[in-house]
Amino acid sequence: MIERRDDVVPTEVLNAAFALPKDQASSAKRQEAALAGGGHAVFHGLEGRAGEPTSVPQSERDQRQQDLAEQSALAELTSYAANLRRQASVTIPDEVLNPTY
Repeated sequence: MIERRDDVVPTEVLNAAFALPKDQASSAKRQEAALAGGGHAVFHGLEGRAGEPTSVPQSERDQRQQDLAEQSALAELTSYAANLRRQASVTIPDEVLNPTY
């Protein structure tokens, strides 16, 4: 069994395994993932199981929720800034780019 935070299984395999829709995970016969080093990994026998939130202390769940909220806010801010950059029309005076001293 693997978990989302498994540090032994390559990230590419974890991403591919957990990207499967829940209704397809248990019926998946064989899946393949390209590895960063150029190789491939083949995996099968997936079974999706719901986690048990009560197995994680409340303080840790609260911290994870806070972390997710911060990550979401940062992603939104980054996207907003990128959009502004795409739409912006900036003119830099030649004196700034080529100062004469």
